[in-house]
Amino acid sequence: MVKKRTVLVTGGTGGLGGAVVRTLHEAGWRVVAPARKDADFPEGVTSVAADLTVPEEVEAAVEVAAGEPGAPLRP
Repeated sequence: MVKKRTVLVTGGTGGLGGAVVRTLHEAGWRVVAPARKDADFPEGVTSVAADLTVPEEVEAAVEVAAGEPGAPLRP
């Protein structure tokens, strides 16, 4: 089985970051997008509740991107 490449995209709730999220997702990447508030990401994008000014929340988002548990996920 081929494992999807994973990318952690910050700023995914904004214009350019949102375009990066959609483009990479459509290209078949596993996209993890941290956000402070709920965001309207495409189905299949992993949204992580994280404020990137808080080091512990950044670490948790990276753990999710690395495939390890540790951050609260949004459905």
